Amino acid sequence: MTRPPDPIIPASFPCGVAVHAPQGGRAGPPAAPDAAQVGVAMADLGQLARVLIRRGQTHFMLTPLLVAVSLAVSGASPALADGVPNNVALHIIPREVLFFSAATGVWISVRLDAGERILQRGADTNVAAVITNQRAIGFSALLNVTHEIRLPDDETLETFKVEGNVATALTRRRALGFSAATGKWSDVERFQPGR
Repeated sequence: MTRPPDPIIPASFPCGVAVHAPQGGRAGPPAAPDAAQVGVAMADLGQLARVLIRRGQTHFMLTPLLVAVSLAVSGASPALADGVPNNVALHIIPREVLFFSAATGVWISVRLDAGERILQRGADTNVAAVITNQRAIGFSALLNVTHEIRLPDDETLETFKVEGNVATALTRRRALGFSAATGKWSDVERFQPGR
């Protein structure tokens, strides 16, 4: 099977990029194109891409072309460029936990009991959570509410994570999850062999 002949690649494109044309086309500084040349050159971009792909010369052309096309179609998004906006702040001060919601612009304070110690804390996107030796406190920046769930003395913390709109904690007895959408903790008993 023979492949069709390669189309003639223009020496320059409207964007001012000079192309090395090994098949007899001239290479060098581009001349200012007129309207007819721009239309032809734009139509030839598809052929150029097919030729370069067929020749295996995609490493220098295809990636910048895909990036340029995706940016031209979608535009640069501040949320994607800078990451997901964080709508929550968490501060721990003596005997108090302070939560702030950027969505509502309101602070909420939760007092800690005498002898209550912070074991873990975290905040991300729309959730902040604090685990103490007595309770788990969750805060939803979307709803500007706190919710807490008691932790008995014999329930030791194994893992804790705050990510996006969810806070999770695993104890020896339970799996705990806090949702920014509901503003509530949910828990389930864990399977324990021999019990």
